[in-house]
Amino acid sequence: MNWNKKLSLGALTCAAVLSLAACSSQNEAGQNVIAKGEGIEVTEDELVKELKASAGNAAVQQLVFGEIFENELGKDRVKEIEDEVDADTVKLVAQYGDEDKFKEVVAANGYSSVDEYKKALRYFKLLTETISKNINVSDDEVKKAYENYEAPRKVSHILVKDEDKAKDLIKQINEGGDFAKLAEENSEDKGSAKEGGSLGEVTKGMMVKEFEEPAFKLKAGEMTQEPVKSQYGWHIIKVDEVGNKGSFDEEKEKLEKQLRKEKMDDPKQVQQVLKDVLDKYQVKITDKDFKNALDTFQTSNDQEAAKKQAEAEEASEESK
Repeated sequence: MNWNKKLSLGALTCAAVLSLAACSSQNEAGQNVIAKGEGIEVTEDELVKELKASAGNAAVQQLVFGEIFENELGKDRVKEIEDEVDADTVKLVAQYGDEDKFKEVVAANGYSSVDEYKKALRYFKLLTETISKNINVSDDEVKKAYENYEAPRKVSHILVKDEDKAKDLIKQINEGGDFAKLAEENSEDKGSAKEGGSLGEVTKGMMVKEFEEPAFKLKAGEMTQEPVKSQYGWHIIKVDEVGNKGSFDEEKEKLEKQLRKEKMDDPKQVQQVLKDVLDKYQVKITDKDFKNALDTFQTSNDQEAAKKQAEAEEASEESK
């Protein structure tokens, strides 16, 4: 599921319709007209039909889940999140210099206004916090993670495009050359080059596999004796300092957060949480036009039950 600004646009559909309806006139058939010209007439009914077809399901999804998220987190936390959104927006405006420049950035990213951006940010925060709250991390998972855990280490590197050049630099360093100075003069990674090649503290999972494996095999003060190839070029890797692995109790909270984040990055885990909360609140679609809006988040049995319920309700309406 792609929870992006498209959903926000869909969720604004109702507001747009109400706004246009308030300014519309009526034709001879009593229909609200929102646009007219020579041989041209667009009615509110046509607009609603088009919006239902193009954005209706997305809007229903966002409105339903929005209410679920608010119930899951509670009024106090929702208010805190809204305050966070306001504070984040103020910081971004300051970052871009002024409100006009920020509006340009917002528009370039597909939002019609700053308010629409804030609504999307609010929704995203509600979503991620609800997902986090409902993802379970067991003690066994944390214990296993601790067994495989290696403390962060401080690492430096020199990145060059040519293997022969990397070999020559290794030779120079082994003969007494200054790693930091050679990094500053030769490294293609200009960000770390300014720091003498230092990448700062590195944890497992941060770097590409080709870089990570040698970086976590070396001891403090050691350097790779052969250039290391990655998608970025050829690396000379040096470990400056190896951190200390704390006790299980000391590392537990950090590892639990890491495991939770990994699960939140898994679309299947997110999908399961959304299915679970839909089931928890027993959400049913009562409008036949949107009967399939939540199919993505329901099992086949749920879908069949919802379909039968919708058919029964439709038959009941027709019999009246």
